[in-house]
Amino acid sequence: MARLKKEILLRAYRFMLAGARKGLLPSGLVFGLAGLIASGLRADDGVPITCYAPLPVYSGPVIRSIRALPNPTRGAKTVRVVATLVGYNGERVAGADFYGSFSDYKRIPMKPTDDAFDSDSEDVYLDLNVSGWAEGIHIVYVQGYNEFEEEGPPERVPLEISREE
Repeated sequence: MARLKKEILLRAYRFMLAGARKGLLPSGLVFGLAGLIASGLRADDGVPITCYAPLPVYSGPVIRSIRALPNPTRGAKTVRVVATLVGYNGERVAGADFYGSFSDYKRIPMKPTDDAFDSDSEDVYLDLNVSGWAEGIHIVYVQGYNEFEEEGPPERVPLEISREE
């Protein structure tokens, strides 16, 4: 029975790490749950097993700058999120995604300002309707990927939703 429990926990751990790598699950949730799963693992002789969640290894584009305009919104209904991505080792930037708690971390593709992802440096943007968002600070993220679908590190920008002043 203990061996079966151990196998199930290890499979769940691997599944969650794969989900985080593919962007299907937020990494904070994955590593929190992975820690809980790892705390329940024990060797056949009852000795606890220590599992360390590996740090993500990124080889995709790096975000050199990111901003949201206007920020604070001061009653604006639309915010433009703008980022500059640079390919790792000169690789071509193939795309960028925008996500946050407002969309349950579902990714939204961003657009290149020159209408094509065709170089190792790209400026991207997304016009976001924030009219239904609650007042306060919302953290949103941008993450790029290269032609091999390798993701770069995500970057965040705090977006302050405020009423007209």
